[in-house]
Amino acid sequence: MRTLLFTWVVGIGMFATLPGALASCAEPLPLEEAFDQTPAVFVGTVEAVEFQGRLAHVAVDGVWKGDVAAEVRVQGTDTLDPNMMTSIDRTYQVGTIYVFFVNPGGVGFTDNGCTNTAVAEADLMAKLDTLNGAPATAPVATDTTTVPEDTGTAMGWIAGGILGVIGLAGIAGAMRMRRARSLPEIEGFSAAQPTEQRRSQS
Repeated sequence: MRTLLFTWVVGIGMFATLPGALASCAEPLPLEEAFDQTPAVFVGTVEAVEFQGRLAHVAVDGVWKGDVAAEVRVQGTDTLDPNMMTSIDRTYQVGTIYVFFVNPGGVGFTDNGCTNTAVAEADLMAKLDTLNGAPATAPVATDTTTVPEDTGTAMGWIAGGILGVIGLAGIAGAMRMRRARSLPEIEGFSAAQPTEQRRSQS
């Protein structure tokens, strides 16, 4: 009896250390309601997965709702911890086309097993076209920002080069003067005298 009680207590303690491990989902929302409440709805193909299939790299094929790039990442869990999983984590299969009902967040978008995300089917996509009032549109480019050409860069290099030459010439002159002052003071010897003149004096 004591052994059974001890086992039961230990089991309860183990589950208590796994937050969300026994979480469950409510009834899924009707499609129209889910479409209205979800910030991003799009269809795409899973090209790669990580974290036991809970993080998907998705090539987006069409967008009904939200600002969605051509390539996104969707995490099907609250935390990308390889040592923690919950009963509402969603996993994805490489090569499968999904209709995603997701929220911005995490590494791109967040999802879980309680959303209306599902394998793409013609009937589902036709209903989304109707709800949206138009077919899915192409995703935005992965990076729409442009970097203006820095026209001042070339002039900066030229100016820097001129200043560098002037600086080197000044350093060389200072070194020559320092060398002249450091020569020993010998009678009849002057560093300013030409070589031939110094030879004649010797």
